[in-house]
Order: sequence, then structure tokens, then C-alpha cells
Amino acid sequence: MKISRMPTAAVLGVTSGALSFLTIKYYPDVFTLASIVPGAEKGMSLVPGVIFGVAVALSMVVTGAAGRLPALAGTVLIVLAAWGAAYHASVLVVPTVEKLVPAALEKGNRDLLTMTLAMNVGNLIGGIATMVAAGLAAGRRVPGSTVLLALIAGSLSVFAALYGARDSKDGENLAILFILWQTAMLSVVHASFMRLDDEAARAARGGRPARP
Repeated sequence: MKISRMPTAAVLGVTSGALSFLTIKYYPDVFTLASIVPGAEKGMSLVPGVIFGVAVALSMVVTGAAGRLPALAGTVLIVLAAWGAAYHASVLVVPTVEKLVPAALEKGNRDLLTMTLAMNVGNLIGGIATMVAAGLAAGRRVPGSTVLLALIAGSLSVFAALYGARDSKDGENLAILFILWQTAMLSVVHASFMRLDDEAARAARGGRPARP
């Protein structure tokens, strides 16, 4: 039985976001880059990449939109790779971003803006990869407009989490970030697929070709 897309996106986004945060908080050294690449910098745990990759694939399965099993496995691998790439890219660009942030800002505000802008580099990598992975899992192309919308939603999630919870303790802002960002990604792609399915159904009834 197919399950409605948007509730599925919301539930899986919140669940995977919360589990990702708990992994980073309590098991930061489990399955890092150094675990699979000898001599590499340890960095952050890659487990959240697996968790969100499974969430992306599962969201297609429970809504009846999934492709074949190899495609679902590929989805998890893409999201996993993107998680690692997004994290390391965000860290690497910090020195460059620091030079772009106005020196006149108070140190706390400069640090916050630097972190926010750096994390948006991760959003760019993670957002595009998630849309590619979702398309692979569903066996269909994700429109460019959907990718752009996902990147905007992801960027807003970063700003909302870091600025909205700037005085948080124990990493609550990261928990909010993971939940908002992952829910946004799933919601955007499933809303897009719903629209495309509706257009295809209307075109079939009216004898007009649907948009690809």
C-alpha cells in the first residue's frame, strides 16, 4: 500500500535528522573517513550519511515510487559520499570565508556568519547530491527547478538553525539544522514528484503530453 508522500517526507526527515544529531553527539568517532581511507583525517562520523541515505531510499519505497534494489543501494552510497564531501568542504573553506566576512563585525557575529556561509558550501554539495540520489531511487529525473528550490530551502534551514538557536547549548542548533535540512530535502523532492504525477494524470485524461 502506498503512503502519502508529504507525511512520509516529514516523518523520515525528522527521524533521520534526530538520529544524525545523536550519532554526532554520542558516537562522533564511529565510521569516520579514517575508517575507510588509511591515513586520512578522521573528521566527523559518516554514519549520518548512511542514515539519511536510507531515509531517502525508504521514502521512495513506502510511497511506491522506488526503482530497483541496485538503485536504492546506489542512493545510499551517493548520500554517504555527499555527507563526507559536504563536511570536509565546509571545513576547508572556513579560512577563505573568514577573509570575506567584514572585520568590523563583533567576533561572535563574525564567527557565526563564517560558520553559516561555510555550511552553505556543504548545503550546495549535499543538496545537489540528495536530488540526484532521490532521482536514482525513484528511477526518474529530478527537474532543475526542484534542485534549485532544494538548495534555497537547504540554505534557509542553515540560517534558521544557526541564527535561530545561536545561544543554544549542547549542540541543539545542530539538532535543529539536521532536522530542518533533511526534512526540507525530502519535502521538496516529494512535492515535485507529486506535481509531476498530477500533471501526468491530467495530461493522460486530456490527451496532452505531460512534462518530462
